Amino acid sequence: MERQEACSILGLPADAGRDQIERRFLLMVKKYKRLQADEQPSPGEPIFAAVNDAYHLLIGYAPLKKPQMSELTWREKLVYFWDGYGMETTLALVLVFAIGLSCMGIFLLDRMIRTQPDEGVQSFIASEEQEGYDRANGITTARSEEKMEEKLKVGKPVPNFTLPSSEGRDISLKDYRGKKLVIYFYPKDMTPACTQEACDFRDMSPMLKTAGFEVIGVSVDNVKTHGKFKDKYALPFPLLSDEQHQMSEGFGVWQKKKLAGREYMGVVRSTFLVDEEGNLIQEWRNIRVKDHVQQVLAAAEKH
Repeated sequence: MERQEACSILGLPADAGRDQIERRFLLMVKKYKRLQADEQPSPGEPIFAAVNDAYHLLIGYAPLKKPQMSELTWREKLVYFWDGYGMETTLALVLVFAIGLSCMGIFLLDRMIRTQPDEGVQSFIASEEQEGYDRANGITTARSEEKMEEKLKVGKPVPNFTLPSSEGRDISLKDYRGKKLVIYFYPKDMTPACTQEACDFRDMSPMLKTAGFEVIGVSVDNVKTHGKFKDKYALPFPLLSDEQHQMSEGFGVWQKKKLAGREYMGVVRSTFLVDEEGNLIQEWRNIRVKDHVQQVLAAAEKH
């Protein structure tokens, strides 16, 4: 028997090292002993004789070292347990390991859900919370039942503001003296509901101008994001950046919200009609996007 033939019997390449040969031989010994334990003629016995001869040719009669589990590959570990402890025990160990991994995954997922969502999740929450459920995960959500006292009154002046805008300059309420104005607050640029609302105002902008109204959009996004949003959807009106939510607080739209048991502060989607003197004509709070701009246009045409 030559080395190549001996290695072939052990199922190893011809250049296998001593440690590799010893690990393979030990696994075969354990399998052979398990077969011997069944008080039946073992079909593996004549085969094992050839295995034994192959090992002696390659290693000699030096004492066999028990392999360290850290030295074995995952496949060799599985074979080691399968041959040494039987199918039932091995499957039980694999099942316990899988259950442990599942529990760890559930724990980590729970921690992620309980912590502050990342920017992408916040964007989705901001745009979809008005619909009352989280479409992405199929988890129902609760609307906030707490309402901030509305400070604005019809016929009274709306709060003054001066904010950076998508136009590359600050925009103030005084810039629109002598003009009627539509101010709409929305939660987040580039999100589905907010994009639909912006495009609705874009499409209705000529008719609103005919009725004598200019349009301004406001959110807590920065100017850079506003610029991308405006360019992508060809919005013909400026977007104001209220990053410190001062204007949102002044109009009473920065409120506490609830979603899946989590409370957070955010913009409540709202729209305000303002006359030439800066007084409030009409307001819509906590609105739904569908058909909202048509309602605003109908009201604008009456004033």
